[in-house]
Amino acid sequence: MQLYYPSPQNEAQIAEIRRTIVLSMNGVVADKMKESGLSYKKNYGVTIPRLKEIASAYKADHNLAHGLWILGVRETMILATMLEPASLFTIEDARKRIAECKNIEITEQICINLLGKLSYAPALCIECVMSDETWQQTIGFLLAARVYKVLDRAVVLQLLNRAFECADTDEYHLYRTIATCLGRFCRIDNEILTTISSRIASMDVANKSAALFIAEEVKQEIKFLADL
Repeated sequence: MQLYYPSPQNEAQIAEIRRTIVLSMNGVVADKMKESGLSYKKNYGVTIPRLKEIASAYKADHNLAHGLWILGVRETMILATMLEPASLFTIEDARKRIAECKNIEITEQICINLLGKLSYAPALCIECVMSDETWQQTIGFLLAARVYKVLDRAVVLQLLNRAFECADTDEYHLYRTIATCLGRFCRIDNEILTTISSRIASMDVANKSAALFIAEEVKQEIKFLADL
């Protein structure tokens, strides 16, 4: 249980945000999300563009973001990633939030809206991919794909090696993010691209859907880069 002591202003803001979410709800979208496996404590089906509009009415606030996150509602959790000031978000905060990301949507949203803006994002990538938890690995590779331009070469090589170690998996979202990550790494320079291409060529893809998917996606990225 995370302790939370909201200010009167935060309480009023959260109540106002919850009312706005209810007024913006879309039951059809919520039902489709549930059918596709996106599980939340509560889901109102509010679109991401609408959530961005709601977030724009408020200033970034650490306590407000924390209060929204712990509600466990899809929309408040996503808004929390949008309203959390990166400068106040510690690595311990990041670890706690990451541990609670259990579906692909919240994983993508926290990487896009928050984790990719953190000064310690490279270290967080390594920490996540080295975890035994599938969702943490997924976050690590997804985050690396977003911040690949600022990664040190040693970090890139470590992530690259870990990607191939994790490639033998049945977890759909994990192998998709691995493919995305390796594709982004191909853009760094020709040496990295050649290394990845060689590793892909030596992969055993026979009767392995994950390896086959990764190989095909990376090959398409290499072809795209060659045509530029």
